[in-house]
Amino acid sequence: MVSVEKNLRKAIELYLEDIKEHPDTFVSPVPTQEFIEFIRDTEPEWYKEPAEGLLL
Repeated sequence: MVSVEKNLRKAIELYLEDIKEHPDTFVSPVPTQEFIEFIRDTEPEWYKEPAEGLLL
């Protein structure tokens, strides 16, 4: 789980840097439920069942 958190943090940092470099990038908030649905839709086939206690 620690590596997942590190990867997510790094992805967010890179995204924020990119927005600074390209201010014309369209940015809008995404509702939590829509984000969760996106994550579920992009999960690999082998990871369809979340681990016990996983919030998604």
